[in-house]
Amino acid sequence: MLDPVAKTILHYRIISQVGQGGMGVVYKAEDTKLERFVAIKFLPSAISRNSDARKRFKIEAKAAAALNHPNITTIYSIEESENEMFIVMEFIDGIELKEKIKKAPLQTDEIIRMALQIAEGLKIAHKKDIIHRDIKSSNIMLTKDDIIKIMDFGLAKIKGDTEITKLGTTVGTTYYMSPEQTKGEAVDSRTDIWSFGVLLYQMFTGEFPFKGDYDQAIVYSILNEHFPPMKNYNPSIPAKLEFIVQKMLKKNPGERYQNLSELIKDLKISGEVDVLTEKEINLDKDIPSIAILPFKNISGEEENEYFSDGLAEDIINTLSRIKDLKVVATTSAFSFKNKKADVKEIGKKLNVKTILEGSVQKSNYNIQVTARLINVDNGYYLWSEQYNRIMEDIFSIQGEITNAIIEKLNVKLLKNVRSNFAKRHVKNLDAFNWYLKGRYFYNDKSSEGIKKSIECYEQAIKIEPDYAIAYAGIAVSHSSLGAYYYLHAEKSFPKAIDAAKKAIELDDSLSEAHSALGLADYKFKWDWKSAEKSFLKGIKVNPGYSYVHSSYAYFLLMLARFDEAHREISFASELDPLGLITNTNLGYYYCLSREYDTALREFNKALEIDPNYYPLLGYIAEVYEQKGLLDKALELAKQAYDTSEMHPYYLAELGYYYAISGNKIEALDILEQLKERSKSEFVSSANFVTLYLGLNDMGKIFHWLDKSLEEKAPLMCYLKVHPRFDKIRAVDKLIALMKTVGLT
Repeated sequence: MLDPVAKTILHYRIISQVGQGGMGVVYKAEDTKLERFVAIKFLPSAISRNSDARKRFKIEAKAAAALNHPNITTIYSIEESENEMFIVMEFIDGIELKEKIKKAPLQTDEIIRMALQIAEGLKIAHKKDIIHRDIKSSNIMLTKDDIIKIMDFGLAKIKGDTEITKLGTTVGTTYYMSPEQTKGEAVDSRTDIWSFGVLLYQMFTGEFPFKGDYDQAIVYSILNEHFPPMKNYNPSIPAKLEFIVQKMLKKNPGERYQNLSELIKDLKISGEVDVLTEKEINLDKDIPSIAILPFKNISGEEENEYFSDGLAEDIINTLSRIKDLKVVATTSAFSFKNKKADVKEIGKKLNVKTILEGSVQKSNYNIQVTARLINVDNGYYLWSEQYNRIMEDIFSIQGEITNAIIEKLNVKLLKNVRSNFAKRHVKNLDAFNWYLKGRYFYNDKSSEGIKKSIECYEQAIKIEPDYAIAYAGIAVSHSSLGAYYYLHAEKSFPKAIDAAKKAIELDDSLSEAHSALGLADYKFKWDWKSAEKSFLKGIKVNPGYSYVHSSYAYFLLMLARFDEAHREISFASELDPLGLITNTNLGYYYCLSREYDTALREFNKALEIDPNYYPLLGYIAEVYEQKGLLDKALELAKQAYDTSEMHPYYLAELGYYYAISGNKIEALDILEQLKERSKSEFVSSANFVTLYLGLNDMGKIFHWLDKSLEEKAPLMCYLKVHPRFDKIRAVDKLIALMKTVGLT
């Protein structure tokens, strides 16, 4: 090993050590012949005696010397002297990207500029069939002129070079290793794309996507877990860039970018975000964004609350159809109802730049509506108007407010969107009132609230038989009654299907109807192909509707299509950041993905919104169950049942936790309660499956699974992914059941 004290070797005068890695020590030196500074890299003495390591060192020189590109460190020569072997390369006067990341958060445009340089350098290497295999932040240098230099091709693999194969297969740095690399499988250029994706994730967030306390834990995470969205760490990240990194980090190489040219194309588009914004062709970062707060009811009558809420929600539903406008979902916007919060605080929590607030005063046949569009950054009004009209003018008021927002935010509408805006979903004010009442009751999400919503929607349709969105409301409500086990599937889903089809027949642009149809198609009919078609149609007609993305994510989860589900539930969360159900669904995604600590983190966010939301409490109990914390699971199961209107589903869950905790007497007592209740109310067969899973009675488990199949209980959709079925998933009878419902 070279003595760090200054010495000369051949015609290189050693000045100082500048770096050290697993494959060599790097010194700054002066080339006394050419009178220039160079970097020379020596093998450590512990490695230099190993013939295989020396071979790999020569391979580094061979690979890197073949490359000539401004973003790749130039190799001058390979030398040997006094039993020392070293590479002579250009000296980079700059810092490692690793240190740059540590110093301060990087700006998006800065990251894109660096990413494009890295991609261009790798592209040249890949064209010469050279794979780096160790892309990481410490192998990227940034010069004082902000030029990227890719270093250390010491782990490079040259296509067709048999020497590489003999030198081992799991070379690389653990945090950045691709799944195929960790398994010692053959790798190609796509493994560099994965490592590059990890690096980009680190540049955007300061964190690694896959973590662990030791190497094997990191490897497990890489192979089995799904990384948190970058927006969890950096809310300002454009959606397009989130998508790019997600695609780079697909566990299946065939789903990643297949070459650097594809990646460079997308990065360049993302890099033009600011230019495109000036041309009003926004992609993501600077896309106009708005939250429409619930209008204050200043009528003095509590009954009019549904009207003021409904007016704001109707504007939200209209604006969310615009592709180039981010509209925060109703649940998040309405979370500030009756709360004191300034516009800057609201804007920060909802990640929007503008807010619409207003008030409604109804008096006999007259109405006064005040609306104000506010700039979040400075609190100034962008627009304000007061309307004093008769009640029949409410539709034109909505239209004027909507158009004012579109104009002030400088949003361009495509022709088909303008056409949809021109459609008048209702002409009769009484029908509109009944529809708003229906939506108000549905938002309660209780059994009685959902049933009342159906009654209101039906009243609206009696007045106006072609009221498309009222049919969509009926479809959503009936599908919810079936999905939440409030009604037998045969009594709810067929009605949902009929209403959804009627709504679509009247107006094909209603995402609510397509979503409800998709839900019924897979949970009741087990027609997965048709369901996916409906969800995708719902997304197409209204890309800003968070519910359709959330519903589609659940559909994908049932099929174990986790990466796609992650994309959809992440997008739903972006649209509905403070939504109780959206945050709960995000946590449950991680639960079914077996990422229990991440699931708890997301569930805790949802608890801050509503600590008594019983589906959330039930899901947290499932996580504690899987972590072996049965006392905590049982405690939460009790809370969930107590707050669930004594729902049979949560009673069965409570019985299950008693059973697995060793309290068989309590479990059997609950079993008898369910049997007794089934004589006078609907108790799903799925509840008995749950209890017998806890009691570990295989005969009864499959007996009630057969009953659930006959009943078409939504439970059947979970057979492929729910952890409770892991222990019997290889049993022939369960395999047959999964095949029957289309899960295999």
